[in-house]
Amino acid sequence: MTFASNAALSAALALSTVVPAMSQDTRLQTSAPAAATSAAAKSLDTFRSISNTPMQFKTLGLDAPGDAMQTSIGGAVVDYMIGLDPLREWDGGDPIKLLRPTGQFVYSITVDGKTKSSVTIAEVKGEWVAAAFGTPNEARARSDLRDNLIAQAPGGAKEFAQVRVPALRTTFMAFQGSDGLVFTSLTSRPEFGLEPGKLETASTVLRRLQPFALRIDPNMPN
Repeated sequence: MTFASNAALSAALALSTVVPAMSQDTRLQTSAPAAATSAAAKSLDTFRSISNTPMQFKTLGLDAPGDAMQTSIGGAVVDYMIGLDPLREWDGGDPIKLLRPTGQFVYSITVDGKTKSSVTIAEVKGEWVAAAFGTPNEARARSDLRDNLIAQAPGGAKEFAQVRVPALRTTFMAFQGSDGLVFTSLTSRPEFGLEPGKLETASTVLRRLQPFALRIDPNMPN
């Protein structure tokens, strides 16, 4: 991953440790503030400036250096996380109460309508900034999965968020289905029974993950 600002990224990630879990009445947030979207658009100048070397344009997911000048910002995905301790202590209740908003929004970076990379936007000291660029494979997987889910989602749901479980290195696309929160994994994780595009209730997925969480050293950062 290429960092636009190590200090900004550290501050942005710190938000995930201080923002409280969602309240019982809170629904999944799926839209980004206008200021974050504006910052994402402005971040393209930085993206283009760091895409000019033969090594960097490939690392950032571009096919050729000149592609940087053709980039546009796509839609935002709101980022949530589930900490190790909450997952270990979960009693099987409403899974949305485990989600903690990180204050970050992930935008796709596209060329001719195709996702090539991404930028993570976070609010740092009252200012929306580009915290990180990349990674291309994850960005493409996120966009592909989102596009597929738009057509498949029960009840016609078309708004999604990203939910990460850092301790287990898993990332999900999530949406509010008719029966509650629904997860599908961003990547294949056979050890957890996870496959991209496989729709399951969040409760089903988290019940399967909880035993693995219980085996992890509770003193590790989460």
